[in-house]
Amino acid sequence: MEENNAEIKENEESVTSKATMPIENAEDSEATAIQNKMESDLIKSEENSEVAFEQRTTEETLKENKKISSRSKKWIAGLLTGLIIIAVAVIYFVSQTAWAMERKVGSALKNTFPIDKISSINDLSAIFQDGTSSLSADLATSDMSIHMDYSIDNPSCQYYLYGVINYNNIQLSLETALDDKEAKIRIPELTDKTLVYNYVDEKTGYIVDILESLGTSTKALDETFSMITTGQYKDDQGSELAEDIEELECDYEVTKAEELECMVNGKSQMCKGYTFLIKEEDYLAIYKTYMSAYLSKMENYTSDELAIDELFSETPGDLNATFYLYKNEIVKILVAFDKISVDLELLGGSEPTENMKMTVHGEEQDTVLEKKGEVSGTVLSSAYYLDDEKILTTEYDKSDKSFSAAIYSENALAASLDGTWDMTENDLTINLENITLADSDIAASFSLSLNGDSFVKEMPSDAEIFDLDKASEEDWNVLYEEIMTFIMQSVSY
Repeated sequence: MEENNAEIKENEESVTSKATMPIENAEDSEATAIQNKMESDLIKSEENSEVAFEQRTTEETLKENKKISSRSKKWIAGLLTGLIIIAVAVIYFVSQTAWAMERKVGSALKNTFPIDKISSINDLSAIFQDGTSSLSADLATSDMSIHMDYSIDNPSCQYYLYGVINYNNIQLSLETALDDKEAKIRIPELTDKTLVYNYVDEKTGYIVDILESLGTSTKALDETFSMITTGQYKDDQGSELAEDIEELECDYEVTKAEELECMVNGKSQMCKGYTFLIKEEDYLAIYKTYMSAYLSKMENYTSDELAIDELFSETPGDLNATFYLYKNEIVKILVAFDKISVDLELLGGSEPTENMKMTVHGEEQDTVLEKKGEVSGTVLSSAYYLDDEKILTTEYDKSDKSFSAAIYSENALAASLDGTWDMTENDLTINLENITLADSDIAASFSLSLNGDSFVKEMPSDAEIFDLDKASEEDWNVLYEEIMTFIMQSVSY
């Protein structure tokens, strides 16, 4: 102990001697005082520098953490929104049974979330119900324009697509026609030939090697065209899916929850609750059944592609969903998994979904997404907020079909658009006359017309045919040279 004390004393004397060491060649105490002041100022300067560095580092860390936090919140909000949609879909599925409590929830869901109330537009299915439809769209900026026409005629197996783009006085167009045997493609600016692909007959040309080098095959391409034209994929998918769902045995428990005080149209009301408990393996079985209907038609598909651990770092756990009802409408939904939960409040207004608030409770943070709506005469206005930060506003006037929207970033306007949106039983027309970005001089316009009628355009019959499924490697090389000639001329222009 004495040795340690002696050593400490020796070190203190050493430090003291260093701190008071006189300047070389100093001859009086004034020089010593000057040196001490200089050293003291130096120490303070170093301390101030360290404090300033720490402040800058802290500020930079906070900014970076804020960015990460913002990204995390948006990712979590997106993920949990998906989960709540899955949850509601599952509950809606099981609510179709004959039991009283399930019927109450199912009826309330239908009253709360009908398509015509959510979107304020008619059902689009009327346009497609006869198997025919056509679409025309235009996008234009100061130096670019894009036009597209698309037609579907399922009964006669005729499909047509035309598109043209103009950019800085350079034009490139594409015309495609598809029937029950062939796909035809024309790109007149690249080649005078009409490219034809027969997806029914056997392939003997160089295209077999080309597709294999790209990791696919002519068989996969043939099946894709067949799915479009024959409808076999859709029919098989629907029937198989219906059969699989009928065979599912989804076990769940339904119990009455304690009444909860909820806000309904600005007033506090006591609401009855019903809790559904569904085991993880049961609702994942429903998910896999739906996904299998699509993926099973893909080439080289295996059931391993549905491994749940590829979708989640860890499985969500059992699902508890409680629905609170008031006058046969949903006013609150609580969905909880093992480590995350979602609280959806339907605060009402002129319709149940006019004002809503969704809170996502994560392991590390909560995220709140709000919709605030208002109806004034024929005008429907909505504002959306993410953690009290405005991200989107929309306005729609039923009388003149005018529509506007604004997108915000960090509470500052990022982009805006306005135009008209009109829909009748057999026609949808959208005209966005002014699309602008806040930090850019770019302004654009967009129009779209969709209706239930189809049209058929014949490809030029006098054009030279390039047989894609029989062309040799040499034929492909000639075609390649033609295309490269156009590209080089365009670049030099």
